[in-house]
Amino acid sequence: MTAPSDTLELARCTDLTRTYGSGAGAVHALRGVSCTLRPGTQVALTGPSGSGKSTLLHLQETQSRERAAAALHDVGLDELAARLPEELSGGQAQRVAVARALAARPRLILADEPTGQLDSAHAAQVVGLLLDAATLLGAALVLSTHDLAIADRFPDRWQMADGLMIAEDAEGGTPC
Repeated sequence: MTAPSDTLELARCTDLTRTYGSGAGAVHALRGVSCTLRPGTQVALTGPSGSGKSTLLHLQETQSRERAAAALHDVGLDELAARLPEELSGGQAQRVAVARALAARPRLILADEPTGQLDSAHAAQVVGLLLDAATLLGAALVLSTHDLAIADRFPDRWQMADGLMIAEDAEGGTPC
């Protein structure tokens, strides 16, 4: 019997190709490689040097770098990509944290005061980015804030008081 989670795909590669160089000196590191990874899969990727193992594994890091660069651009920090964390202001570090989280393409986004150290223009940009990303990814988004103007941008609002949850969502229901 197969558990339902066994049928989920974590990643699928279809007809991947990668060529280094061109012309007579071109090296075809990958030629139409296809594979699927499911939860719980444990794979030993084997082969002699130059067989394409590292190229296959590094194709994902490339995508991660591209997603990270795009996310930094989205929060207006692409010029800071080469800086170390200690070289960033508090607000810049907060926007980088948002970019890092979104680059991972999560199914659930939990944002704890992501605009706390930002001016109103950057706060609006970050909230817009989070809302757009959640919509694009089909992800759930829960954002904590003290700022009622930010809270008003969300279709549902949950309120905490003295450790208790009070719902103020669009349909008057409870959050849990």
